[in-house]
Amino acid sequence: MSNNFTSGMAGPAAVETLNLLWDRVTEQIVGNSTTSLAIGTGAKTLTIEASKQFALGQTARITYNSDINKWMQGTVSAYNASTGSLSISVDTISGSGTYALWTVALTGSVGPTGVTGATGATGPTGPTGATGPANTLSIGTVSEGAAAATITGTAPNQTLNLTVPKGNTGATGSTGPAGPANSLSIGTVTEGAAAATITGTAPTQTLNLVVPKGNTGNTGAPGSTGPQPWSAPVAWAGSTSYVDTAPASCVTYLGETYVCMTGHTSTGTFDGSKFVKIAAKGSDGAGSGTVTSVAALTLGTSGTDLSSSVANGTTTPAITLNVPTASAANRGALSAADWSTFNSKQAALGFTPENSANKGAAGGYAPLDGSAKIASTYLPSYVDDVLEYANFSAFPGTGETGKIYVALDTNKTWRWSGSAYVEISASPGSTDAVTEGSTNLYFLGSRVLATVLAGLSTASNTVVTASHTILQAIGFLQKQITDLPSATQTLTNKRVTPRVGSTTSSATPTINTDNVDIYKLTAQTVDITSFTTNLTGTPTDGQVLIIEITGTAARAITWGSSFEASTVALPTTTVTTNMLAVGFIYNGVTSKWRCMGAV
Repeated sequence: MSNNFTSGMAGPAAVETLNLLWDRVTEQIVGNSTTSLAIGTGAKTLTIEASKQFALGQTARITYNSDINKWMQGTVSAYNASTGSLSISVDTISGSGTYALWTVALTGSVGPTGVTGATGATGPTGPTGATGPANTLSIGTVSEGAAAATITGTAPNQTLNLTVPKGNTGATGSTGPAGPANSLSIGTVTEGAAAATITGTAPTQTLNLVVPKGNTGNTGAPGSTGPQPWSAPVAWAGSTSYVDTAPASCVTYLGETYVCMTGHTSTGTFDGSKFVKIAAKGSDGAGSGTVTSVAALTLGTSGTDLSSSVANGTTTPAITLNVPTASAANRGALSAADWSTFNSKQAALGFTPENSANKGAAGGYAPLDGSAKIASTYLPSYVDDVLEYANFSAFPGTGETGKIYVALDTNKTWRWSGSAYVEISASPGSTDAVTEGSTNLYFLGSRVLATVLAGLSTASNTVVTASHTILQAIGFLQKQITDLPSATQTLTNKRVTPRVGSTTSSATPTINTDNVDIYKLTAQTVDITSFTTNLTGTPTDGQVLIIEITGTAARAITWGSSFEASTVALPTTTVTTNMLAVGFIYNGVTSKWRCMGAV
């Protein structure tokens, strides 16, 4: 402490130095916490700032920030300087309630009131003693409070202990120059839920956008209807409703089979334009002759097999058909008894058997091949209307309407227009293969970046959410940027938390004054050969730096050329294991850190 004050120091300078030191001391024994606590006695644990000077056994008070009459007081039982976790055993309280905004500070414990002694009698005045030696008065403790001073010790060596009130807040500094205009550029544009962020610092910042995917395009025109399955064929009839939807109506007419292609109700005449032929009639026989008269058929039962005879075959034929009774050896008609027998067997089958003679025959039925499918020879032409060729050159010179032609070398498909082959456009598979139109343009990042912000409004600084459009988001963000303060701001009732750096021990500590306001050597094991060697940064005139040194024993200190003394000398050693705190202010004239005091 003797390094901070000298005999004859002016009062204002002494008070200013004491205020600076006091601010530094009280900052280390005061903390703030947002831990939720209920006022009450017992163990209380809360989190304050790290690197404070709370120690076991000290008395501390936890005060609710909004009401100084609500507090808890007790003994510090634990403090973790790395995490800021502080535990206090509370034995005295004031008020009640649960709160989450506290100030924690060291305080003195209340001692018991002593007994008042009796007043003694006044003794006689003694003789005047000899003049004593000149008294030496040194500065002892300096604390904050109502102004007071005490002197301890005996002459000629005594100590002045001061209680000094905190000084008034200094005048507001002059307004600094206005910062440069901010420049906002477009950065990344990606797909996703609508969002926008700004990166970088003024005056050069970047706007990054997340844009939602565009709406689905319009549905294409429906394709043409393909061939429909048909029902079992029936004889065509007039005044009958025929349908072209599955199963389409299938009819026979004049020995040929047709499938309805246009739904309608028939009139008295068969309309072939509304049907497609699927089976043609067979050729007529080549025989000929003339019958002038035919007698009635005579039915006989003679013989052992079916037989017939004709009498008068050239003039008036008389035909006799002999149908004997059928037996195991003879063909013939069934007897009533046989009919009953065979009829019951047919019913037992549960179905009517097909005549195998009709398989593959006109008017019969189509057979199935080994894979249970109908061969193409039994199907109408349009069922097999996809024709494959090695290449386009191999196509027939004249195609057929309604057929599809495939070139196997390119897998492209064509149809016959009546005069030429026309390629059938395939599905592109992706939008990469679709030529862009003139109205519905592709959604490209380059187009987003080049889009003019027509309708942009910068009247509101609303917080951007996922429900806003990109145009709205840009307007809101621009307003927020415009509203950023550009002039110097006055902080009232605000605390600036210092930036703290530290290392355990170093002979040439590395300190960057652009990054720290307080630098600590927490367990110095060697002498410090230079604070200048690894000192970096670009300090400004009047900038403050505090260096704290705690040695494992007394350590010598060499400051180097970047530091200078003022009316206060630079300390040259630590004292045992006590922490030495040295305050500096940057002198822009000499470009050195000027010592303000050491404690």
